[in-house]
This record gives sequence, structure tokens and C-alpha cells, in this order.
Amino acid sequence: MTKALLIVDVQKGFACEYASHLPKIVEDLQKYFDHVIATRFVNPNPSPWRDIMDWCECDAGSDDIDLAFDLVPTAKLITRSSYAVPLPDIRAALPDDVRDIYICGADTHACVLMSAVALFESNQFKPFIIADACASHSGEELHKAGLKSLEGLIGQQQIIEIRDL
Repeated sequence: MTKALLIVDVQKGFACEYASHLPKIVEDLQKYFDHVIATRFVNPNPSPWRDIMDWCECDAGSDDIDLAFDLVPTAKLITRSSYAVPLPDIRAALPDDVRDIYICGADTHACVLMSAVALFESNQFKPFIIADACASHSGEELHKAGLKSLEGLIGQQQIIEIRDL
């Protein structure tokens, strides 16, 4: 079986103070995986992020949606407007023998968490969270809360560090 890396939203709009270390880390991680998928979030108008949360970042056409690292040429890029990566897009981007998906990126408490849970619930994939390759652009407290929630949602053994690869 081959393994895949899912890089969630390491884009200019999220690679700020608390997540500024992510671009270098994820760029280096790509070489350890047979398949790489990167996602980028685009905030449509209208959207619940705009209407309910009053969050208007990552507008289509803005620099916020550009990736903050160099993607390997063989990687697939998925653009989405949801917390979780759509499962049909993941399945279409990977060969049938891929079951293990290692997840890194931003935001641990939101899109990383929701994508991992969606993969887990699909019963098609086994998600692993690379904890030291994730961050929350809103701060360390939300990153840690996301990891704690993920322990309960997908299993403590699914939370790993880069050295465990």
C-alpha cells in the first residue's frame, strides 16, 4: 500500500504569526510520500464565514488563497469552500490502493480537524495527523484544542510527529 500526504490550506492567508513555520515544513514533507494533495480554501460571497462570522478573508482572486510553499509537480491541488475536503475529490486524486493519509497544515481546530473526521467516517481511509506539521493561525491554544479533539474523534494513536514517519 502507498501512503498520501494531505496538505490543508498552507496558503498565504493562513501562514501568519502562529503558522509561519508551516510552509517550510510541508514543502520538505512532500518528498516522503508517494502521493501529495494540497488544498486551498476560497471564501465565496455569500458564505456563512462572511454572514455569520464576519470573516471575509481568502476572497477569490486575493493573494490570501495562493499557496505559501512550492508544491511538487506531481501533486494535486483541490480548491474548496468548505471546512472538510470533499471525499469525492480525495478519492479522484488517489489510486485505489491508498488507505493511509497523513494530514498537515492549517487550521488544526477547523479544516484539519474536519477533513480528518470526514476521512475517518468514510471508512475508506485511515487518517494520521502530523501534529508538529499543523498549526492554527489564530494561536497555539486553538491548535492544542484541535489536537485534543482529534484524539477523541479519531484516536490518540492517529496523532503522530514528523519523527514517527
